[in-house]
Amino acid sequence: MGEEGCGHDHSSEDVLEATIIEDSVGSSFDFSRRLEKLDSRYLLGGGVAVVALVLMLILSILWTAAGPSIAGEGDEDWWNTPVDQRYKMDLNMTGLRSQLPEAGPYTWSGPTEHFVEVDLPLSEQDVGYPGPALMHIALWMPDVEPGTKVPVIATIHPYYDFGGEGVAGDDSNPNTIPDAGVGAWVLDQFVPHGYALAQVSTFGTGKSTHCQDVKGLGEQIGIQAAV
Repeated sequence: MGEEGCGHDHSSEDVLEATIIEDSVGSSFDFSRRLEKLDSRYLLGGGVAVVALVLMLILSILWTAAGPSIAGEGDEDWWNTPVDQRYKMDLNMTGLRSQLPEAGPYTWSGPTEHFVEVDLPLSEQDVGYPGPALMHIALWMPDVEPGTKVPVIATIHPYYDFGGEGVAGDDSNPNTIPDAGVGAWVLDQFVPHGYALAQVSTFGTGKSTHCQDVKGLGEQIGIQAAV
């Protein structure tokens, strides 16, 4: 209603003004509690990180100090000798290749010969070859307990029994003889430590059958089957 119809005398003194005030005390209290909880979590996480770092440092110091005793018994001065100073030690330097500072505990036997039949897709089958596709493997094993699984170092390439097309004295050695490039070194240095050596001829070379397919799909499938 307008002022004319209400029948009352209104003046500026009768008007009241109010201001809404938030409960700042309660909200600030809740914020403080949350901040305290957050600070305690950060402090706890930081404390755990510091303790873990100290433990890692202590273990590192103990490992360094007790290196030879942890690695095994015996005279292992090479462990504490810097790499650039080991040439001054009384190590066997007579070989053509690098040698491990300790001899391995295993004798070895071999080679044994194995043929792996490869299931090739139709696009890679050799229609003109009468027999199945076979990969030939020569294997040297450390003398371990029967059934023991050992890691294998394999050399796979087409250069075994290669070069002279069967002429005596002109061909390279077959894969049943450790090659001078890698095989002989692996047999001498790693097989006595429990590794096996495998020398594999790719398709169409050595005793492996099928057609040679350098870097092709057939060669890749054959290598995968041998492995």
